[in-house]
Amino acid sequence: MGSFFCALLSLSNSSCCCFNLPLLFKVNPGDVVSVVLPSGLQDVVAILAVTWARATAAPFNPDFKKEEFEFYMSDVRPKAVIVPRGNLTHPARIAAQGLNIAVWEVTFNNEDLTFSLFITQEGLKKMIEEEDSSSIT
Repeated sequence: MGSFFCALLSLSNSSCCCFNLPLLFKVNPGDVVSVVLPSGLQDVVAILAVTWARATAAPFNPDFKKEEFEFYMSDVRPKAVIVPRGNLTHPARIAAQGLNIAVWEVTFNNEDLTFSLFITQEGLKKMIEEEDSSSIT
């Protein structure tokens, strides 16, 4: 029972901490953030983190083809898409870029449950442009 509690505590801390940064980038309650990560602990942490930020998590199968990502992303219109760091040719990234959706990259260390979020330069630019356009109205 003790190790299970520690694992839950670590998972909780990882989820809470990793989404302080997106809150700074105007993720509002009810916004949709798509999660495109392999099934496993990193996927669970990302989904919990999105929901703890009071946003809506939209997990997508990372094995979808580009056309499938385009279809679902154009339907749910996420504010950002979370993908594994470094895969510049992943169909989810390409679909998000084509739909002008911010791309956030993550790395996850299974040993110490370290979850790192990276806002790409293009993702940051899209978030700033969205903020600027919403302040005009």
